[in-house]
Amino acid sequence: MVGLNGSNSGDVLNINNENDDIELAASNNSKNGESDSERTTTFVEEAADLLCPELTFQQRLLGFATCFTIAYMITFMSFKFFVQLIEGYPVPFAINYSAGNLLAMSASGFLCGPKRQFRNMFDEKRRTVSIVYLSCLFSTLVVVFIPIYWPAKLTILITLVITQCSANIWYSLSYVPYGRRTALKLMKRYLGLNGNGGGSAEGSGFMGLGGSGELS
Repeated sequence: MVGLNGSNSGDVLNINNENDDIELAASNNSKNGESDSERTTTFVEEAADLLCPELTFQQRLLGFATCFTIAYMITFMSFKFFVQLIEGYPVPFAINYSAGNLLAMSASGFLCGPKRQFRNMFDEKRRTVSIVYLSCLFSTLVVVFIPIYWPAKLTILITLVITQCSANIWYSLSYVPYGRRTALKLMKRYLGLNGNGGGSAEGSGFMGLGGSGELS
C-alpha cells in the first residue's frame, strides 16, 4: 500500500510539474509574442531613419546641398521638353519634373531624417510653407496637362517652379539652427531694410517669416 501510494503521489507530482511546464511555456510564448510585436513596431518606426545614417552636421549639410542642387537641375531641365509639351506630349516633362521634386523632397531628409520630416511637415512652423510647396507641385502637373496658349503656359510654369523652389529652401532652413533668422538678416542687409522694422525676430508670420529659425 505504501508503495502504491508513493507511486500515485509521484505520478501526481509529475502531472503537476508537466502542467507547470506547459503554463510556463505558454507564458513565455505570450511574452515572446509581445516582445516580437514591440520589436516589429520599433523597427517599423525607425526603419525610415536608418535610410539616413548617423552623420555629422557638416555631412548632412553637404548631402542636402548636393541632393537639392541636383534635384532642381533636373526640375529646370524638364523645360527642354517644353516643345514636346506644347505639341501635345506632356508626359516627358511631367516625368522629369516629378523625378526632380522627389529628389528635392528627399534632400531635406538629410537634415532631420525621413521619419521626423514627415511627422513635422505640417506643424505650426512649417504648415504654410509645406502647403505652398505642395500646391505649386500639384498646380504645375495640372497646368502641364491643360491646353493653354504656350506663352501663358510657360510663364505660369516658370512662376510655379520658382515659387516652389523658394518654398522648399525656406522649409529646409527650418531644420538648420537659426537658418531662417540668418537668411532674413542677409535678405534685409542686401535689400537695405536694416534701418527700421527690426523688432524681434520671434513670433510667427506668413510662412514662418517671424519665426526664430531654431531647430525643432
